[in-house]
Amino acid sequence: MESALRIRCADGRTLAGSLFHGDDEARGIVVVAGATGVGRRLYARLAEFLATRGLAVLTFDYRGVGGSRDEALRHDPARLSDWGRLDLGAALDWSERELQPRALSVVAHSVGGQLLPLVDRPERVDRVLYVAAQEGYWGHWPMPLGLAFLALCRVVMPGLVHATGFLPARTLRLGEDLPPGVGLEWARWARTRDYMQRAPFFDRLCCPALAYGFSDDGLAPRRAVDRLLASQPRLALRRRHLSPADLGMTRVGHFGFFRHDLSGSLWAESADWLCDAPPTEGAQEGTR
Repeated sequence: MESALRIRCADGRTLAGSLFHGDDEARGIVVVAGATGVGRRLYARLAEFLATRGLAVLTFDYRGVGGSRDEALRHDPARLSDWGRLDLGAALDWSERELQPRALSVVAHSVGGQLLPLVDRPERVDRVLYVAAQEGYWGHWPMPLGLAFLALCRVVMPGLVHATGFLPARTLRLGEDLPPGVGLEWARWARTRDYMQRAPFFDRLCCPALAYGFSDDGLAPRRAVDRLLASQPRLALRRRHLSPADLGMTRVGHFGFFRHDLSGSLWAESADWLCDAPPTEGAQEGTR
């Protein structure tokens, strides 16, 4: 069952959200922290599956995206850091207040993994499932792609924001168009080495974590994934780096985990882990 809702943030702004749940009492709640410029509908299939496994799942649109776009992008004051500090924070607050869950978990896709350390009291999170979550510094990309990314974040993105008044991300094939402050802060983060260590609560996540990375994901290369996970030293981390062939697929990329029906493989594994992950502190599984 899916229920639409509005989530109120600390600054008074409201976000569009969806709650997926079954008929019985949930074993826990999972909040999905999505990717940059991606609406919550991408995560509906996974959310529906997790709901059949006894978990309630909250998906939401960041301010300026999808159902949370309240005004013309040029006039939207949103910043990328607001997505973590205010938006993801509000989703976690709502989940705690309204559902009083037995366990509170986060599925962090792409930038969602970068936003989590910005949230007040990240230690309240019981588990984190990282999917293609990476640190966004351009130098983590293999050459010559890294140089192209540097040009994008140093010249192209700031130039387009100043010329148009917003980030025309659709033109760049980077998701939905975004407010100017989001685009400029994204470009600045991508130019900054070790920017995760500047997040106010980067070292306060202390829980089991399962991280998936994919060999054909050009938006989250392995080095960038490694750097994000290394920035969270207190996680009890289990990792899986997979190729499409491991899953009987020809392509996974950055979004395939959510677009394809993986109920017979990674979705089932994720659901079991979100429901039953033991507190094996400090454990880390080898990667392929």
